[in-house]
Amino acid sequence: MRVSNQIITWSSKSFSVINAATLKWSTCLGVTLLISACKFFSNTSETLSSMYTQNHWNSDPNIGVQSLGISSFCQNSVGFNYSNAYWLSKFSELEYRHLSLVDAQLEQFGFTTRKYFSSKVDSKNAAVKESYDITFGTGEDTQAFYAANEKFAIISVRGTEMDERADILTDANGLTQSYFTGMVHGGFYAATQGVANWMATIIQQSSTRIPVFLTGHSLGGAIVQLLAFDMIIRSGGESSLQKPFVHHVYSFGAPRVGDASFVKKGNSVLKAAGASQFLIMNEADPVTRTPLESFGFRYYGSTFIIEGSGTLRFNQKPNDSTFPRFDAHRINSYQTSIIRMRSSLKSQITQSFNCGEERELPALEE
Repeated sequence: MRVSNQIITWSSKSFSVINAATLKWSTCLGVTLLISACKFFSNTSETLSSMYTQNHWNSDPNIGVQSLGISSFCQNSVGFNYSNAYWLSKFSELEYRHLSLVDAQLEQFGFTTRKYFSSKVDSKNAAVKESYDITFGTGEDTQAFYAANEKFAIISVRGTEMDERADILTDANGLTQSYFTGMVHGGFYAATQGVANWMATIIQQSSTRIPVFLTGHSLGGAIVQLLAFDMIIRSGGESSLQKPFVHHVYSFGAPRVGDASFVKKGNSVLKAAGASQFLIMNEADPVTRTPLESFGFRYYGSTFIIEGSGTLRFNQKPNDSTFPRFDAHRINSYQTSIIRMRSSLKSQITQSFNCGEERELPALEE
């Protein structure tokens, strides 16, 4: 999601009823803010064409970046891993690129299984089906990739793109959806359904037990939170010995996805499956403060709040008094923040730097 500062209206028996006029006003205002933010970014950041066609990788997750204190990707992590956070932010960014670049990069990194999903079917996309293992689904405009080798797999879901009307409408759709014991954001729920069915097919056809890391930025971060829950539920709550299983979820700049009842259920489901969810948020990122807490939405997982100074606050909420900055929402801003928080993280959660020696972290309790 390049930009998304939405005003979301909660509609549930558990909360005050908002009249239709207010709902319409809130939704329209949300879309207006999104468009205004997009115009702001068009003058201050790289264009979409640049994002699609340029390869910004200058490192390899199989090797690490010694100068930044980044180790190689740790598929055996048992908790939050600093290096994995950096690499997964890079995989979140990769999903914004042109498919040809994505596939070439994943192949270079040794992922022998590479599958793609898009719910947007047009003549341009249909033409690439002969060259790539791509599945076209239905519903909201959602794109994702599944990349696996013999040791682990990564699922990355794309965030909102500035020129995609469907993405903006997904963000602005604040009508809620009943989901198990609680309520979730209607737009995020709808955007998750196609990719969830796609993943169910991939897992059904797999016969190797490997950990799956899910990642996404902004809207993509919201979707992977719901996707991980869906994958665990479909597996019966316990990972099959013969199938890929949800291991860790890393989201960057994601909005809240559900109410307190859903979050309680979701945290319980993750814990029972031995999975963890890490919500990485820049303090000044306005998207992470939406949908509004006053409308019933809560954070789902363990929170990592990174202040502008690089100081980390674990399992806290963003400070609403911090002036919001739209540039704090950019995925490359998150990559910079991860590097800057290294010393603060090391003083608080030392085990985050030792592959396989990390400690399990509790979810935020609100």
